[in-house]
Amino acid sequence: MFRRLEDLAVRYHDRHPVGRLMTRCHQDVEALQGFINQLTDGFGYQMILVVFMAGVMFWMSWKLALIACLPAPLVMGCTLLYYRYIVPLWRRYWSTRSDVSNVLHASLSGVRVVKAFAQEGREANRFKQYSTKFRDAGLRVGHSQAMFYPFMGFVFQLGSYFIWIIGGQTVLRGEMPNVTQELTIGELMAFLGYLGMFYAPLNSLTQMSTWFTQFTTQAHRVFEVLDHDPEITDGPDAIDLQIRGAISFKNVTFGYDPNIPVLHDVSFDIRPGEMVGIVGHSGSGKSTTVNLLMRFYEVNDGCIMIDDIDIRRLRKICMRRQVGIVAQDPYLFGGTIAENVAYGNPNVAPGQILDAALAANAHMFITRVHDGYDTRLGERGSGLSGGERQRVAIARALLYNPRILILDEATSSVDTIAEREIQKALEGLSAGRTTIAIAHRLSTLRNCDRILVFEEGLIREHGTHEELMALNGIYKKLVEIQTQLTTDRGTSVDNLKAVDELEKAEETKQDLFVEKKEEERSLAAPPIPRIRYLDPKKLRVYALDEGDMRVTYGDEEYEHVRAYRCFPVSRPSEFVALWTGASALEHHEVGVVRRLKELAPSSLLAVRHELSKRYFIHYILTINAIREELGFLSWDVETDKGHMEFMTRRWDRDTVAEGGVNGRIILDVDHNRYEIEDMDTLDEDSKSVFSKFIYW
Repeated sequence: MFRRLEDLAVRYHDRHPVGRLMTRCHQDVEALQGFINQLTDGFGYQMILVVFMAGVMFWMSWKLALIACLPAPLVMGCTLLYYRYIVPLWRRYWSTRSDVSNVLHASLSGVRVVKAFAQEGREANRFKQYSTKFRDAGLRVGHSQAMFYPFMGFVFQLGSYFIWIIGGQTVLRGEMPNVTQELTIGELMAFLGYLGMFYAPLNSLTQMSTWFTQFTTQAHRVFEVLDHDPEITDGPDAIDLQIRGAISFKNVTFGYDPNIPVLHDVSFDIRPGEMVGIVGHSGSGKSTTVNLLMRFYEVNDGCIMIDDIDIRRLRKICMRRQVGIVAQDPYLFGGTIAENVAYGNPNVAPGQILDAALAANAHMFITRVHDGYDTRLGERGSGLSGGERQRVAIARALLYNPRILILDEATSSVDTIAEREIQKALEGLSAGRTTIAIAHRLSTLRNCDRILVFEEGLIREHGTHEELMALNGIYKKLVEIQTQLTTDRGTSVDNLKAVDELEKAEETKQDLFVEKKEEERSLAAPPIPRIRYLDPKKLRVYALDEGDMRVTYGDEEYEHVRAYRCFPVSRPSEFVALWTGASALEHHEVGVVRRLKELAPSSLLAVRHELSKRYFIHYILTINAIREELGFLSWDVETDKGHMEFMTRRWDRDTVAEGGVNGRIILDVDHNRYEIEDMDTLDEDSKSVFSKFIYW
């Protein structure tokens, strides 16, 4: 079921709310599994019992057996009528349950917006309306079952009453003089016993109507997904291709609603290694163009070609593995920052993760977080600001190392300093690969070889910056509007330091493109930034009395240096970054120590002393006992700092989280931190105590 949902096109997910799909993937499938368990566990046994008991009863008295079977036609007819009545009720029940899940998912996903606009009461009433419908649908099903099944039980009991009457009369007649005895009292009692064993499984089989109704209604919902043909499929002649990066749109027309086109007969070509910018008003078709290139949707007319081959002839996986995208609303998964950066290449070396983050101007803020690259993010990357999430997404795309790189408003949420650093990195990283940059901030496009101007689904203008300015058209108006807005606003607080560092404030009144384009073209692409690893033989570290460290590296000397672990949970003795600088603008990374054990003893002692002040963590060596006390867990453990006792909340799963390869991070009620570096290093008794209470 999940694989089918993953295979379905983006258009399908656009039309079906996430909450409903979650219900179908989890609850409906679970109900089907329950029906199958009921079928295999009880149905076969009950059928055998019914057949065997029927044979015994007919052997004893075929007349009484026929009387016992008299209720069967009535039960079958009533069950058929009930099935037709109950199916619509069950479908309404499943539908309202999906609606409740969808409303709950939407409300919790947008909880910040709800709180920002003080709409908690409104959302509560909205959820109450849907939950009331769900409750009422469940009551209708429950009421119908409460009426039907007791009535069926009474019908079955009628057979027993007839057996008592007719069988009793037969026994009494047999005891009269000169009458042959057909049935004794003992045989009648035995027959009644077999009758009870015959009716009991039959009564259970009538319950199968409930199970079967649930099965058919939920199977309809499940198979509605399974039988839905994916819109985007690989044809029988699909091929794998090592992409060079040439892109061609040929008379492409597309609309999310086929009757309302968003793009109209769009055609353009991009050469391998070329950087092309796309600008235009919101809704002009910029992001739609990217969606079509990624083959999230199929074009209504025309074709899109990569290296002169229609993308419909390329295998989806092959093509998408060579195309990287940074969306304007980047999505980060729950997990560590390192796992998110390496999402496209899960098996890359840690050093490559650091290089990608450095190129995306994310390395500094990541290393300064307590857990560094091991920091666990919440849903959709909660815990990071919008600009930080965007930089992590850029690092993810860069580490993916695509032949075609797409930046859809990739720097819209970062400040000026970060934007300039990312642009410098992209200048080197885009060398040799095709890059498409979509932006509203036109300064982002200053390095583009060509710029396409979209308006109302058409390419109105195209050319270099100078050529577009000379046209005196849409592009020039956009530049003038942005320049005027910058002049009117003056310099923002975020941009003030950047302007002092990178430009003069009065330059914002002028056209930045005209001044810099020729200069930048004359310069070679800057080198791709890489992590600087410090040679332990040349590195000397000294602890200062007032705190921090003094570092000498060859002829270089640095004061007030701080040490940060890049991977404090998974690799605490590797990849230690040394930083200096008092403010954000002055922060500078001296370099990274690849392995602490390679340092000279005195330097190793100084670094470890600095790290111990920043990372004060209790490492659990043995778990003596865990006791449950009124919703809390009381821990008795041995740590590297001695015997400790602390308490955690019993049912709060955030108190114990995974850390590293096989470790655990534990937070007590006061948010003090304890770590188990590797679960395999614990003794068996400690593992047994831990798994008894911590099972997630």
